[in-house]
Amino acid sequence: MGSNMDTLRFFILFVVILSLSATGCFVETQTTETHILDSKIFGTSTQIPVHVTTPASPHTSTFSPYCSFGNQRTVRGIVEGSSPYLIRNLYPPDTVVGADGKKSLVRRIPANNLAWKLPAFAFGADWDYKGSATAMTMGANYSSLEGSTHCGFHGSVALFSARENGLGVRLETGLGVEEISSENSSVVITWKESQFLGWVTSRSVDTAYYRDKVRSFGMNYFASLTLNSTFSQSPVNVLIQGAYHSQNFFDYTPRERTTITPIFPGCDSRPSTTVSISSSFASVTPGIVISFSTRICLVVGARFLWPLSESFGEPTTLVLPFLRFQLTTDQLSERN
Repeated sequence: MGSNMDTLRFFILFVVILSLSATGCFVETQTTETHILDSKIFGTSTQIPVHVTTPASPHTSTFSPYCSFGNQRTVRGIVEGSSPYLIRNLYPPDTVVGADGKKSLVRRIPANNLAWKLPAFAFGADWDYKGSATAMTMGANYSSLEGSTHCGFHGSVALFSARENGLGVRLETGLGVEEISSENSSVVITWKESQFLGWVTSRSVDTAYYRDKVRSFGMNYFASLTLNSTFSQSPVNVLIQGAYHSQNFFDYTPRERTTITPIFPGCDSRPSTTVSISSSFASVTPGIVISFSTRICLVVGARFLWPLSESFGEPTTLVLPFLRFQLTTDQLSERN
Protein backbone atom coordinates (compact mmCIF):
# COMPACT_ATOMS: atom_id res chain seq x y z
CA MET A 1 0.00 0.00 0.00
CA GLY A 2 2.79 2.37 0.92
CA SER A 3 4.62 1.55 -2.30
CA ASN A 4 1.54 2.40 -4.34
CA MET A 5 1.17 5.73 -2.54
CA ASP A 6 4.82 6.59 -3.21
CA THR A 7 4.36 5.74 -6.85
CA LEU A 8 1.23 7.93 -7.06
CA ARG A 9 3.02 10.85 -5.39
CA PHE A 10 5.96 10.47 -7.74
CA PHE A 11 3.65 10.37 -10.76
CA ILE A 12 1.78 13.50 -9.63
CA LEU A 13 5.08 15.34 -8.99
CA PHE A 14 6.34 14.25 -12.41
CA VAL A 15 3.19 15.57 -14.12
CA VAL A 16 3.45 18.89 -12.26
CA ILE A 17 7.12 19.35 -13.17
CA LEU A 18 6.43 18.38 -16.80
CA SER A 19 3.52 20.85 -16.98
CA LEU A 20 5.58 23.68 -15.52
CA SER A 21 8.44 22.90 -17.90
CA ALA A 22 6.10 22.83 -20.88
CA THR A 23 4.56 26.11 -19.82
CA GLY A 24 7.98 27.70 -19.59
CA CYS A 25 8.95 26.38 -23.01
CA PHE A 26 5.79 27.71 -24.70
CA VAL A 27 6.32 31.25 -26.01
CA GLU A 28 3.82 33.46 -27.88
CA THR A 29 4.92 36.74 -29.47
CA GLN A 30 2.79 39.46 -31.03
CA THR A 31 3.91 42.37 -33.22
CA THR A 32 1.61 45.20 -34.26
CA GLU A 33 2.10 47.76 -37.03
CA THR A 34 -0.28 50.68 -37.60
CA HIS A 35 -0.54 52.92 -40.67
CA ILE A 36 -2.73 55.91 -41.46
CA LEU A 37 -4.39 55.62 -44.87
CA ASP A 38 -6.17 58.97 -44.74
CA SER A 39 -6.50 61.73 -42.13
CA LYS A 40 -8.66 64.86 -42.24
CA ILE A 41 -7.96 67.36 -39.44
CA PHE A 42 -10.18 70.29 -38.45
CA GLY A 43 -9.14 73.08 -36.09
CA THR A 44 -7.08 76.20 -35.63
CA SER A 45 -3.36 76.60 -35.03
CA THR A 46 -1.81 77.33 -31.65
CA GLN A 47 -2.80 80.85 -30.62
CA ILE A 48 0.27 82.93 -29.74
CA PRO A 49 -0.41 86.28 -28.01
CA VAL A 50 0.79 89.49 -29.64
CA HIS A 51 1.27 92.27 -27.06
CA VAL A 52 2.41 95.86 -27.57
CA THR A 53 4.91 97.09 -24.98
CA THR A 54 5.31 100.80 -24.14
CA PRO A 55 6.99 102.78 -21.32
CA ALA A 56 3.51 102.99 -19.71
CA SER A 57 3.12 99.18 -19.59
CA PRO A 58 4.50 98.46 -16.07
CA HIS A 59 1.86 97.83 -13.38
CA THR A 60 -1.08 97.71 -15.79
CA SER A 61 -3.64 95.12 -16.88
CA THR A 62 -4.60 94.67 -20.52
CA PHE A 63 -7.68 93.02 -22.02
CA SER A 64 -7.18 92.04 -25.67
CA PRO A 65 -10.05 90.66 -27.78
CA TYR A 66 -8.97 89.51 -31.24
CA CYS A 67 -10.09 87.84 -34.44
CA SER A 68 -7.88 85.84 -36.82
CA PHE A 69 -8.78 84.73 -40.32
CA GLY A 70 -7.97 81.26 -41.65
CA ASN A 71 -10.08 81.53 -44.83
CA GLN A 72 -10.97 77.81 -44.54
CA ARG A 73 -7.68 76.98 -46.20
CA THR A 74 -6.65 73.32 -46.46
CA VAL A 75 -3.01 72.35 -45.98
CA ARG A 76 -2.03 68.96 -47.40
CA GLY A 77 0.81 66.65 -46.52
CA ILE A 78 1.90 63.08 -45.86
CA VAL A 79 1.57 61.28 -42.54
CA GLU A 80 5.06 60.62 -41.28
CA GLY A 81 5.78 56.88 -41.41
CA SER A 82 2.71 56.20 -43.60
CA SER A 83 3.69 57.43 -47.04
CA PRO A 84 0.95 56.40 -49.52
CA TYR A 85 3.57 55.09 -51.96
CA LEU A 86 5.24 52.85 -49.36
CA ILE A 87 1.92 51.43 -48.08
CA ARG A 88 0.22 51.32 -51.48
CA ASN A 89 -0.59 47.61 -51.15
CA LEU A 90 -2.68 48.34 -48.03
CA TYR A 91 -5.22 50.52 -49.87
CA PRO A 92 -8.36 48.44 -50.63
CA PRO A 93 -8.90 47.95 -54.37
CA ASP A 94 -11.96 49.42 -56.13
CA THR A 95 -13.90 47.77 -58.92
CA VAL A 96 -13.55 49.79 -62.13
CA VAL A 97 -15.53 49.17 -65.32
CA GLY A 98 -13.49 49.86 -68.44
CA ALA A 99 -14.66 51.18 -71.83
CA ASP A 100 -14.99 47.59 -73.04
CA GLY A 101 -17.32 46.76 -70.16
CA LYS A 102 -14.80 44.58 -68.36
CA LYS A 103 -14.35 44.93 -64.63
CA SER A 104 -10.98 45.22 -62.97
CA LEU A 105 -9.61 45.94 -59.50
CA VAL A 106 -7.64 49.17 -59.16
CA ARG A 107 -5.96 50.59 -56.08
CA ARG A 108 -6.37 54.34 -55.87
CA ILE A 109 -3.18 55.64 -54.28
CA PRO A 110 -3.46 59.30 -53.16
CA ALA A 111 -0.59 61.74 -53.52
CA ASN A 112 -1.27 63.01 -49.97
CA ASN A 113 -3.00 61.33 -47.05
CA LEU A 114 -3.08 64.26 -44.63
CA ALA A 115 -5.35 67.33 -44.92
CA TRP A 116 -5.59 70.07 -42.27
CA LYS A 117 -8.52 72.44 -42.75
CA LEU A 118 -8.44 75.78 -40.93
CA PRO A 119 -11.60 77.64 -39.84
CA ALA A 120 -12.68 80.81 -41.60
CA PHE A 121 -12.48 82.75 -38.30
CA ALA A 122 -11.13 82.25 -34.81
CA PHE A 123 -12.17 84.56 -31.96
CA GLY A 124 -10.43 84.95 -28.64
CA ALA A 125 -9.37 87.19 -25.81
CA ASP A 126 -6.32 87.56 -23.56
CA TRP A 127 -5.90 89.08 -20.14
CA ASP A 128 -2.37 90.31 -19.46
CA TYR A 129 -1.20 91.26 -15.95
CA LYS A 130 2.08 93.18 -15.83
CA GLY A 131 4.47 93.97 -13.02
CA SER A 132 7.51 96.21 -13.30
CA ALA A 133 9.29 93.99 -15.84
CA THR A 134 7.40 90.68 -15.87
CA ALA A 135 3.96 89.71 -17.15
CA MET A 136 1.50 86.83 -16.98
CA THR A 137 -1.11 86.11 -19.65
CA MET A 138 -4.20 83.90 -19.72
CA GLY A 139 -6.47 83.53 -22.71
CA ALA A 140 -9.14 81.51 -24.53
CA ASN A 141 -10.26 81.14 -28.12
CA TYR A 142 -13.22 79.77 -30.11
CA SER A 143 -13.75 78.69 -33.72
CA SER A 144 -16.34 76.84 -35.80
CA LEU A 145 -15.73 74.55 -38.77
CA GLU A 146 -17.78 71.94 -40.63
CA GLY A 147 -20.64 72.41 -38.17
CA SER A 148 -18.36 71.66 -35.21
CA THR A 149 -17.05 74.12 -32.63
CA HIS A 150 -13.57 74.09 -31.15
CA CYS A 151 -12.12 75.93 -28.18
CA GLY A 152 -8.68 76.44 -26.75
CA PHE A 153 -6.86 77.92 -23.77
CA HIS A 154 -3.36 79.23 -23.19
CA GLY A 155 -1.17 80.74 -20.52
CA SER A 156 2.26 82.34 -20.62
CA VAL A 157 4.87 84.33 -18.73
CA ALA A 158 7.00 87.12 -20.17
CA LEU A 159 9.83 89.58 -19.60
CA PHE A 160 9.46 93.05 -21.09
CA SER A 161 11.04 96.49 -21.27
CA ALA A 162 10.50 99.68 -23.27
CA ARG A 163 12.15 103.04 -23.87
CA GLU A 164 10.39 106.27 -24.82
CA ASN A 165 10.65 107.00 -28.56
CA GLY A 166 12.62 103.81 -28.99
CA LEU A 167 11.84 100.12 -28.81
CA GLY A 168 9.54 97.88 -26.78
CA VAL A 169 10.74 94.30 -26.25
CA ARG A 170 8.80 91.31 -24.93
CA LEU A 171 10.16 87.76 -24.55
CA GLU A 172 7.41 85.22 -23.87
CA THR A 173 6.96 81.49 -23.38
CA GLY A 174 3.87 79.48 -22.60
CA LEU A 175 1.59 76.48 -23.04
CA GLY A 176 -1.61 76.16 -25.02
CA VAL A 177 -4.38 73.58 -25.29
CA GLU A 178 -6.25 73.41 -28.60
CA GLU A 179 -9.29 71.26 -29.37
CA ILE A 180 -8.89 69.37 -32.65
CA SER A 181 -11.29 67.02 -34.43
CA SER A 182 -10.28 64.54 -37.11
CA GLU A 183 -11.52 61.70 -39.31
CA ASN A 184 -8.97 58.93 -39.74
CA SER A 185 -8.78 55.74 -41.77
CA SER A 186 -6.13 53.33 -40.55
CA VAL A 187 -4.97 49.74 -40.95
CA VAL A 188 -3.54 47.62 -38.14
CA ILE A 189 -1.47 44.53 -39.01
CA THR A 190 -0.90 42.04 -36.19
CA TRP A 191 1.55 39.16 -36.48
CA LYS A 192 1.29 36.31 -33.95
CA GLU A 193 3.78 33.49 -33.57
CA SER A 194 3.70 30.58 -31.14
CA GLN A 195 6.80 28.51 -30.26
CA PHE A 196 7.31 25.37 -28.21
CA LEU A 197 10.83 24.36 -27.25
CA GLY A 198 12.15 26.68 -29.93
CA TRP A 199 9.96 25.21 -32.67
CA VAL A 200 7.40 27.41 -34.40
CA THR A 201 3.99 25.77 -33.95
CA SER A 202 1.74 28.40 -35.53
CA ARG A 203 1.78 31.75 -37.31
CA SER A 204 -1.11 34.12 -38.06
CA VAL A 205 -1.59 37.56 -39.55
CA ASP A 206 -4.60 39.77 -38.88
CA THR A 207 -5.09 42.82 -41.15
CA ALA A 208 -7.83 45.06 -39.77
CA TYR A 209 -9.17 48.32 -41.18
CA TYR A 210 -10.49 51.08 -38.91
CA ARG A 211 -12.29 54.38 -39.36
CA ASP A 212 -12.44 56.67 -36.34
CA LYS A 213 -13.73 60.13 -35.59
CA VAL A 214 -11.50 61.65 -32.94
CA ARG A 215 -12.01 64.76 -30.84
CA SER A 216 -9.27 65.66 -28.39
CA PHE A 217 -7.28 68.44 -26.75
CA GLY A 218 -3.62 68.71 -27.67
CA MET A 219 -0.98 70.28 -25.43
CA ASN A 220 1.29 72.70 -27.29
CA TYR A 221 4.14 74.97 -26.25
CA PHE A 222 5.35 78.22 -27.76
CA ALA A 223 8.04 80.88 -27.43
CA SER A 224 8.05 84.33 -29.01
CA LEU A 225 10.01 87.58 -29.22
CA THR A 226 8.01 90.72 -29.99
CA LEU A 227 9.52 94.09 -30.94
CA ASN A 228 7.56 97.31 -31.47
CA SER A 229 8.40 100.97 -31.89
CA THR A 230 7.34 103.35 -29.11
CA PHE A 231 6.97 106.81 -30.69
CA SER A 232 4.36 108.39 -28.43
CA GLN A 233 3.77 111.40 -30.69
CA SER A 234 2.92 109.17 -33.65
CA PRO A 235 -0.55 107.51 -33.90
CA VAL A 236 0.99 104.64 -35.86
CA ASN A 237 3.86 102.38 -34.79
CA VAL A 238 5.22 99.14 -36.22
CA LEU A 239 5.52 95.68 -34.70
CA ILE A 240 7.18 92.40 -35.57
CA GLN A 241 7.16 89.05 -33.78
CA GLY A 242 9.17 85.90 -34.32
CA ALA A 243 7.83 82.69 -32.78
CA TYR A 244 8.14 78.93 -32.59
CA HIS A 245 5.39 76.54 -31.49
CA SER A 246 4.38 72.90 -31.49
CA GLN A 247 1.02 71.55 -32.66
CA ASN A 248 -0.35 68.19 -31.52
CA PHE A 249 -3.18 67.18 -33.83
CA PHE A 250 -4.25 63.89 -32.26
CA ASP A 251 -3.09 60.89 -30.27
CA TYR A 252 -5.52 57.96 -30.20
CA THR A 253 -5.95 54.19 -30.43
CA PRO A 254 -8.01 52.85 -33.40
CA ARG A 255 -11.39 51.56 -32.16
CA GLU A 256 -14.05 51.43 -34.91
CA ARG A 257 -13.19 48.40 -37.01
CA THR A 258 -14.73 48.35 -40.50
CA THR A 259 -13.65 44.85 -41.58
CA ILE A 260 -15.68 41.82 -40.54
CA THR A 261 -14.68 40.48 -37.13
CA PRO A 262 -13.49 36.84 -37.26
CA ILE A 263 -15.72 34.40 -35.36
CA PHE A 264 -12.79 32.50 -33.86
CA PRO A 265 -11.93 33.49 -30.27
CA GLY A 266 -8.77 35.52 -29.92
CA CYS A 267 -8.58 36.50 -33.60
CA ASP A 268 -10.12 39.94 -33.14
CA SER A 269 -7.05 41.56 -31.62
CA ARG A 270 -7.53 45.15 -30.52
CA PRO A 271 -4.50 47.35 -31.28
CA SER A 272 -2.63 48.49 -28.22
CA THR A 273 -0.48 51.08 -29.96
CA THR A 274 -1.55 54.70 -30.34
CA VAL A 275 -1.51 56.76 -33.50
CA SER A 276 -0.32 60.36 -33.30
CA ILE A 277 0.36 63.29 -35.62
CA SER A 278 2.17 66.43 -34.54
CA SER A 279 4.22 69.18 -36.12
CA SER A 280 6.27 72.22 -35.19
CA PHE A 281 6.01 75.63 -36.82
CA ALA A 282 8.04 78.82 -37.13
CA SER A 283 6.29 82.13 -37.72
CA VAL A 284 6.96 85.79 -38.39
CA THR A 285 4.24 88.33 -37.64
CA PRO A 286 4.55 91.90 -38.94
CA GLY A 287 1.92 94.46 -38.03
CA ILE A 288 1.05 98.07 -37.40
CA VAL A 289 -0.17 99.56 -34.13
CA ILE A 290 -2.81 102.29 -34.36
CA SER A 291 -3.11 104.20 -31.07
CA PHE A 292 -6.40 105.94 -30.22
CA SER A 293 -5.10 106.99 -26.81
CA THR A 294 -2.39 105.92 -24.38
CA ARG A 295 -4.73 103.14 -23.20
CA ILE A 296 -6.43 101.93 -26.38
CA CYS A 297 -4.82 100.66 -29.56
CA LEU A 298 -5.56 98.40 -32.51
CA VAL A 299 -3.02 95.93 -33.90
CA VAL A 300 -3.47 94.93 -37.55
CA GLY A 301 -1.15 92.24 -38.85
CA ALA A 302 -0.66 88.83 -40.43
CA ARG A 303 1.08 85.73 -39.19
CA PHE A 304 3.27 83.96 -41.73
CA LEU A 305 3.48 80.32 -40.65
CA TRP A 306 5.92 77.65 -41.90
CA PRO A 307 5.73 73.95 -40.92
CA LEU A 308 9.04 72.43 -39.85
CA SER A 309 8.14 68.70 -39.78
CA GLU A 310 8.07 66.10 -42.54
CA SER A 311 4.27 65.81 -42.30
CA PHE A 312 3.99 68.93 -44.43
CA GLY A 313 7.08 68.31 -46.52
CA GLU A 314 6.19 70.53 -49.47
CA PRO A 315 7.03 74.24 -49.12
CA THR A 316 3.95 75.67 -47.46
CA THR A 317 3.35 79.18 -46.16
CA LEU A 318 0.20 79.89 -44.20
CA VAL A 319 -0.87 83.54 -44.04
CA LEU A 320 -3.27 84.26 -41.16
CA PRO A 321 -4.38 87.94 -40.94
CA PHE A 322 -5.70 89.21 -37.60
CA LEU A 323 -7.19 92.21 -35.80
CA ARG A 324 -6.44 92.76 -32.13
CA PHE A 325 -7.57 95.45 -29.67
CA GLN A 326 -5.64 96.33 -26.53
CA LEU A 327 -7.59 97.97 -23.71
CA THR A 328 -5.24 98.87 -20.85
CA THR A 329 -6.10 99.94 -17.30
CA ASP A 330 -4.07 100.65 -14.18
CA GLN A 331 -3.99 97.94 -11.55
CA LEU A 332 -6.06 98.56 -8.42
CA SER A 333 -2.99 98.83 -6.22
CA GLU A 334 -1.61 101.55 -8.48
CA ARG A 335 -4.88 103.47 -8.40
CA ASN A 336 -4.86 103.51 -4.63
